[in-house]
Amino acid sequence: LNAIIGFSEIISNQMFGPVGQAKYVDYAGDIRASGAHLLSIINDILDISKAEAGKLQLEEEPIDPVEALNRTMRMFRQRASELGVDLTFRVRDDIPWLIADPRLFNQVAINLTSNALKFTPENGNVWVELGFNSAGDLVLSVKDTGIGIKASDMQRIFEPFVQVEDAMSRTHQGTGLGLPLVRKIMNLHGGTIELESTV
Repeated sequence: LNAIIGFSEIISNQMFGPVGQAKYVDYAGDIRASGAHLLSIINDILDISKAEAGKLQLEEEPIDPVEALNRTMRMFRQRASELGVDLTFRVRDDIPWLIADPRLFNQVAINLTSNALKFTPENGNVWVELGFNSAGDLVLSVKDTGIGIKASDMQRIFEPFVQVEDAMSRTHQGTGLGLPLVRKIMNLHGGTIELESTV
């Protein structure tokens, strides 16, 4: 995968001179995007396998959660624009630095935001918010105007490889590992994940 992603990026950027046919540049871009998608699936599978085996280790360090989330939101702005979804990020309070695993903290934000965008139809909204609740706990909240989840499916979607079957989920293929991985990561950090939804 490193070779596929690396060399296709070189070709699509035409680093060693122009490529004869413009179509080949597009194809190289497609190869790179597919390779990156496959790599992310493999990483999710490895992480969930490690977590199931109790081998997922935290590599904690001080992080600025606001800056980390700003980077993640920048990553999704273009995607949201392409989907016709309005993505908003708001920081409600004065947020201190955290001791957390930066890669896994980012994974939580990526998985939740990605899910919200994936299942929100055009002209919908996704709101990402960071702040404290009344108990003084730090809360990362992701809300959307998406298709919603039936009450009977609420627990199932936290099981690995489960995807709720409906027309929209079938058109948005994934591994069904995003939310189970978020739950594992939050548990490792001494946190929780809560879901509220209506169809």
